[in-house]
Parts: sequence; C-alpha cells; structure tokens
Amino acid sequence: MLPEFISNPDPRIYLEGKALVLDLETTNIEKGDARYDNRIVCAASKLGGGKIQYHPSDSILEIVSKGDYDFIVAHNAKFELKYFIKNGINVSSILVYDTLLSEKVIISNRNKPLDLGSVSLRYGGTAKEYLVDLLMKGKVCPSEMPESLLRRRVIKDV
Repeated sequence: MLPEFISNPDPRIYLEGKALVLDLETTNIEKGDARYDNRIVCAASKLGGGKIQYHPSDSILEIVSKGDYDFIVAHNAKFELKYFIKNGINVSSILVYDTLLSEKVIISNRNKPLDLGSVSLRYGGTAKEYLVDLLMKGKVCPSEMPESLLRRRVIKDV
C-alpha cells in the first residue's frame, strides 16, 4: 500500500501543510553516517509556526515518531532518515522536502557549493557556527564539544 502523497500527490501540501524542520548533530565516525557506530548527540526542530526546540541526545525521535506533521524539512534528509530507520522509525510514510536536492535543481549545472552554510548565505542567511565547524574539521567529535556550542549550531541550522 502506497502512502497518499505518492499515490495521489498534491504539491500544495508544501505550502499549506505543517512542516517539521529539523537538524541532527551526531558522533562523527565516517562523517556521522548512521551505518556505523554513531549516535545522535543532539537535535533541534521547529514544528509548523512554533518555536525552535532543542533536543538533547536522541529525544527528537519521539517527535518524529508522533507524526504530528505533514512533511519533514532537512538539508540532505537522507542523513536524518537513516538515523530514523536505525532507531526503528518506519520512514515509508514520511514525506520529505530536502533543501539540498532542491538547491541542486535550482542551481542546475552551475558549480556552486551545496553545504548548508553556503546555501544559507546565498539566500541571505548566516554561515554555520564557526567554532563548531573548525572543531569538526579538526576531527573533534561533537560528543566531546560543549553542549552550548552544539545547541547554538543546531538551532541556527533549523
């Protein structure tokens, strides 16, 4: 049985539906890929027109499991979906709006960076948290970083 959004697609859902915008920070073995021994360190989310919420550890999974949204918004949503699967969430009924894929379509064949920080800057947003980026590039695991830095990062990313 196919989900309604596949068997009877209606693009108005992206304009009229309730979005769950989210971002995860994870441990960083193999760039945090869920296939390895990684875990969610923290997350942030915004449901509909509500306020951005911070989620320590993997408490974001409870919100995703509730399904109180019409679709999920994430940059490179495949990353988040793999964590949901790893944690027992059936993603087959989750409609996704992936800002990375959308940006690929928008920029077409032009060679521009697709990371969230670069995309945000192109649309008048701000860059990623500099210190966290620097630490990650230096191979420091997010689980070893101060929670206050990670909190600012995920909230900013959402």
